[in-house]
Amino acid sequence: MDPEMQRWIELHAADDPVKLRLRYHGDDDIAFAITQIECRRKAGNRFPAALASPGFMFPTGLSAEQATSEALARIHAGIAGYRPGARHLDLTCGLGMDAFEAARHGALVTAVDITPEVVEATRHNAKALGLDDKFEAVCGDSTALVTDTDIKCDTIFIDPARRGEGGRRLTAIAECSPDVTTIMPRMLELAPKIVVKASPMLDLTALASELDAACGGRGCVTRMITVGTTRECKEVIAVVERGAATHYQTEAITALPACDTPSIFAPSRHCEAAPVLPGLPSAGEFLYEPYPAVMKTAAWGALAALAPELRQLHPNTHLFTADTEVKNFPGTAMRIERVEPLSDKALKAIAREWPKINVATRNFIISAPELAKRLRIKEGGVARLYGVRSGAAATLAIIVAVPF
Repeated sequence: MDPEMQRWIELHAADDPVKLRLRYHGDDDIAFAITQIECRRKAGNRFPAALASPGFMFPTGLSAEQATSEALARIHAGIAGYRPGARHLDLTCGLGMDAFEAARHGALVTAVDITPEVVEATRHNAKALGLDDKFEAVCGDSTALVTDTDIKCDTIFIDPARRGEGGRRLTAIAECSPDVTTIMPRMLELAPKIVVKASPMLDLTALASELDAACGGRGCVTRMITVGTTRECKEVIAVVERGAATHYQTEAITALPACDTPSIFAPSRHCEAAPVLPGLPSAGEFLYEPYPAVMKTAAWGALAALAPELRQLHPNTHLFTADTEVKNFPGTAMRIERVEPLSDKALKAIAREWPKINVATRNFIISAPELAKRLRIKEGGVARLYGVRSGAAATLAIIVAVPF
């Protein structure tokens, strides 16, 4: 990524990568430059600050897809509580977005990865971003390093790989690499706070119990945090603290588009005992869908307690309605345009009126793709159609709503 290559990348940034590869076939340097163009296109929205530097590089094409976005890295930094002069150890740095964010907060970072070309790229990028005075990259096995090192630090961040041989997706934390459960006691000797990033597929209670057991009485999980975007729950974060003995608090943090301040939902701040009242929706009412990270907490009573007018459609249908607008609901707010009991006549009428609409189902008899097929409509636009069960009698209904 010398200045000459940077100029070539800038010159060909809008060109077709396929045509470029055909034209420059056999030139390894140009092939690497074309990979940079492809990665910058894929990752432009996720790494705006990093890509403002023309010298930022991706070691492989896959690194652009797997790396944590800058928005999520900022959330991780808030969870870890980095401060100037604190020592931080990132045991699975990859492209380095989390490690770079720690350095931006003034922490002195040691970043570890087992792949030499990734470590080389991370060193290069730290310099390109002006963070190299706070940054050290180490190539090695995280488990071996933790076992052998005597480095004392304030925080450790670890994001175990969730894919096994042949790309098999791993969900159990003990199956991932490195195995957090085997090195947890040693990590607690090195740092008072451990931040563990895990799969969003994991059950929160089971993960907390597994990590508590791994602590061996030296500490416990103090926070369980679901993190996501407005579209999906991306991960579960467990904070383990040395010497702690209190039960963990559950939180949900959602990164919002074009907003530096995320949405935070902390069920413990609300009355968990609030009743979940099934309600039949009506046109003109407000419909609220919790963000995916909020749904992962399953704190339906706490959501209902946010406002007295909130009603859940059904205990197993995770949508809420209200007669009036509810401020700061941790989810998507919509206005209901139409409600119909499920019938062929209703589906035909809706399909004629909304030939293009986004389809979802909640606690319904068929899946969203099957419902869209029955409607014979194209998915898209701003309106949403939900197939749901609603009310005490679990009536099957179709709801059409529009964000406001």
